[in-house]
Amino acid sequence: MKLVVFVSMYFYINKYFSVAGVKSSHFNHDYSFLFRMFYVAMVFMVARFRFYSAWLAAECSCISLGFGAYAVECKARTGNGPTADANETQYVGEMTFDTVANVDPWNCEFSPTVRMKMRNWNKSVQWWLVTYVHRKFPIKSTR
Repeated sequence: MKLVVFVSMYFYINKYFSVAGVKSSHFNHDYSFLFRMFYVAMVFMVARFRFYSAWLAAECSCISLGFGAYAVECKARTGNGPTADANETQYVGEMTFDTVANVDPWNCEFSPTVRMKMRNWNKSVQWWLVTYVHRKFPIKSTR
């Protein structure tokens, strides 16, 4: 459902706020500063919707192929896989695809802090950076 919402919003809003409008020669001369800032913010919103659509389409394809399916009892996380062991008999119950969830658009758009926005933007890359770069960085004062 999220995929349909973001794809339709992308195509609808892109008609009115495209990059071509910013590149036009009269953009800097004919419009006020506030309108230009609003227009550029809308262009970036359209770009984010394009990313959301691509990530959600990739997530849907992974789910339809059965990648990243774990039982709810395994407590799977994005990029990390299952965090708790589960018996073979528990795999017949409810399944979750949290390991392939790469973006949470609603929390990314409406988070009150930049930190929460970044954690919801590209979750698998965030996990990889924390695990393999940030925690292994030699200077402890930067952690």
